[in-house]
Amino acid sequence: MLLSVLDPLIIRMIACGIGLMLLIGAWQKINDLEMFQAAVEAYDLIPLASARSFSLSYVFIEFSIAVLLICNIASSPVVMSAIVLMSLTTFAISINLLRGNADVSCGCGGIEDEQRLSWGLVSRNIVIVVLLGICLIDTSSRAYNLLDGINLLFGATSIYLVYLLSSQLIANRERLTRLREGS
Repeated sequence: MLLSVLDPLIIRMIACGIGLMLLIGAWQKINDLEMFQAAVEAYDLIPLASARSFSLSYVFIEFSIAVLLICNIASSPVVMSAIVLMSLTTFAISINLLRGNADVSCGCGGIEDEQRLSWGLVSRNIVIVVLLGICLIDTSSRAYNLLDGINLLFGATSIYLVYLLSSQLIANRERLTRLREGS
C-alpha cells in the first residue's frame, strides 16, 4: 500500500509548511487585531461582546499550533487541533456563504492581502485539512541527514508558496469578476 511506504520527511514537510502558513497568519492577525476582530464580528456567529476575547484566543491557539508543528511536535493531538481549527474556520466561511454574506473579509491574515469570502477559500481550506490528515499517518522513523534538512526547508517553503499562490489566485478571481461586472 502506498501510505505504508510514505517517507516521514514528507509528513515533516507538510507539518512545517502548514505551520509556517499558520504562523504568518497569526502574526498578521496580531499586527492588526482590530481588523481581525472586525472580521470575526462580521461573520455574525458569536455575540459581539465575545468578539475581542474570541479573537485573542483564536490568534493564541493558531500561533501555538503553528509553533508546535514547526518545532517537530506534530503529534496526533497537535495535528488534530490544527484540523479542528481549519475545519471550524471553513465551517464559519461556509455558513456565511450559504447566508449570502460573502462581502466579508475572510480575516485570514497572511501577506497575500485581504480577501472576501468565497467557495475558493473553502476548497483551499479543505485541501489543507486533507494535508493535515496525511500527517496522522503512522510511518517508520529514520535518521535525518543534511540533505533531508535541505529538502525539508525547500519542501516546507514550497508548500507555503503554493498556499500563497492559491490564495492570490482566489483573490484575483474575485477582483477580475468585479472588474467584469463594472464594465
